[in-house]
Amino acid sequence: TEKLKQNFIEELKELGKQELQIDLVKAGSSKGKQSTKLILKGNNKVADILSEGAKAIGLALFLAEIKSSEPCNPIILDDPVNSLDHQIAGRFAERLLKLNNQIIIFNHILL
Repeated sequence: TEKLKQNFIEELKELGKQELQIDLVKAGSSKGKQSTKLILKGNNKVADILSEGAKAIGLALFLAEIKSSEPCNPIILDDPVNSLDHQIAGRFAERLLKLNNQIIIFNHILL
């Protein structure tokens, strides 16, 4: 949907990955589930989306879907920032704090 696309672009920007040009395309639906395809556009290189980039894209899409949905369901995350640099991890934490959901996060960082 257009709302999901706009939210996704906004979340990519908020996570510091606005240089990635990615389009969301409806890939089909069945039994109440909708599939979305991510398409690289422009001059993106595959290396830009490997590892950290792919995880940031996934987190941006997750946040966009949360913002696009109506009910404020609880969110449980298992080490969502594993293998991300501190900037993206910090930005993701800031985005989570702006949601109106109950959030439980498990991580594997030893202090």
